[in-house]
Amino acid sequence: MTTCAGCGSSAHPGAAYCARCGTPLPPSAFGLPSPARPCASTSGTGVAPALFTGIVMLVLVFFGVHLASNAGRGGGAGSSTVEVGGSGRPPTYSAPSTGSGPVDESSARLALDRQVAVDRPSAERLVDSWVPQLSSKKLGLVVRGLTYDHLAVWRDHSAIRARYPDALLLWSADFVSYDRDDFWVTVVPRTAATGAQVNSWCDAQGIGADDCYAKRLTHTGGSAGTTLLRG
Repeated sequence: MTTCAGCGSSAHPGAAYCARCGTPLPPSAFGLPSPARPCASTSGTGVAPALFTGIVMLVLVFFGVHLASNAGRGGGAGSSTVEVGGSGRPPTYSAPSTGSGPVDESSARLALDRQVAVDRPSAERLVDSWVPQLSSKKLGLVVRGLTYDHLAVWRDHSAIRARYPDALLLWSADFVSYDRDDFWVTVVPRTAATGAQVNSWCDAQGIGADDCYAKRLTHTGGSAGTTLLRG
């Protein structure tokens, strides 16, 4: 029920005018909805867009702080990239060279002496056995038009060692098997009871007769009977 503003009488719902005095009644009196009151809803330009914008700003601030913290630590010990020169790109590493060797006479001579010293214990275990000899070079020796110096001798030995990694470099003065005491000799530790067996190995390897033949290393007697050439 609605009370008439004019006479104070009660009006029936839905009446447009007061039945007693004829005063117009408010719209709610005859069933019309009251005007909607604005409220803090989540539509239009209300609280929700502002809340969303605030969340986005907080996220951006968080990631900005996180990235700045990582940059200040230099990526940390577990980082997969390292900043070099401020470029931000990971550094490029090159594998260490294993084939760099001596490049002049002085370094080649040192390399030869060092290799003989390193291989000497292994060479001693071959004493009184027949082994394949693949090279015997000295300074000034001319072979196939090449005059050997320290660098050429080193390269000759290195080429053999590339094919036979267990090849040994000897100094001829360490054994009485050689008449000269100034040769660098390369042998392969394939021991045999006879020189013929060693030469058969050379044949099987496809190495020329002048470049592989049987040699018996010894510290006693002399050089006679310590070499068996291939035919």
